[in-house]
Amino acid sequence: MEQTIEQPTNIDETTYETFKGMLVSSDRENTHVALTILEQANYKKNFPYILMLIKDQVSITEQEWESGAPKLRDQLKGLGISLGFSGGEQLTFKRMFEIVKDDCDKSAVQFVINQFAKTLSGLLAEWGIDLVKELNLNLTIK
Repeated sequence: MEQTIEQPTNIDETTYETFKGMLVSSDRENTHVALTILEQANYKKNFPYILMLIKDQVSITEQEWESGAPKLRDQLKGLGISLGFSGGEQLTFKRMFEIVKDDCDKSAVQFVINQFAKTLSGLLAEWGIDLVKELNLNLTIK
């Protein structure tokens, strides 16, 4: 009998976009598959990406969390993070940075900072703040 050893999932900027698409898909099977794969991820290495993925995903139901990623759900709830169906703190960029800054890979932490800069740039443009023709924020970890 041959035994298969599963390798933990690793997430980077490219796979992040794939997972994001799966989580917002109208096909709920895509959401289930994404949660199931995220459940197997190496949390320490990938937690910044995971937090970014669930930050605005309030459409994921409690049943989907239960069937797809119960350990991940429990870890997030243990950190006091709201998953949309339960109490807890809204996941802000500040909170995400506090969670990941000391324990995660620097490139993954930088990803969170880059996403914050991208969101901030978008909001400033949306609000009509056009101090410069093109705003290019470059934020880095101290």
